[in-house]
Amino acid sequence: MKKLIYASLIGVVLSSCTIVRVPSVQVSSALDYQKSGIFLTESNSVSFNYEPVASLSALQISGYATSDKVNKTFTEDVYGTSFTGPQRTTNKFIQASREDVLNELCKKAIEKGANGIINLSIKYIPRTTDTYSGYEATGMAIKK
Repeated sequence: MKKLIYASLIGVVLSSCTIVRVPSVQVSSALDYQKSGIFLTESNSVSFNYEPVASLSALQISGYATSDKVNKTFTEDVYGTSFTGPQRTTNKFIQASREDVLNELCKKAIEKGANGIINLSIKYIPRTTDTYSGYEATGMAIKK
């Protein structure tokens, strides 16, 4: 009986410390942006003349969707000052993605009158104790 207990205890101890590695491959396609007239490249030099428009940055952090409900406004009794309660969230969690942050960067470039982004960089932002994970995209908006 003792051998069975020791064997199961050793099995639990040895199996609880295993690390499972799951390969992760992420692919973003620039073809959709080329169809809409946006030129994208990770290179900081291109073989054609261009006019620099702006340096762009976009940030997408995972989190809960905000609610459409109006926040309550409270009035303090003594001084009569009022303040609005914290913004409400829903139970729907939205995971940040490379495509979302790239879409946001392209929207900003189009707003500035650009038709391309060079020196494109998309970085993963790991989760911390204060925030969820996300992505940051940077690049230079250009006009061909």
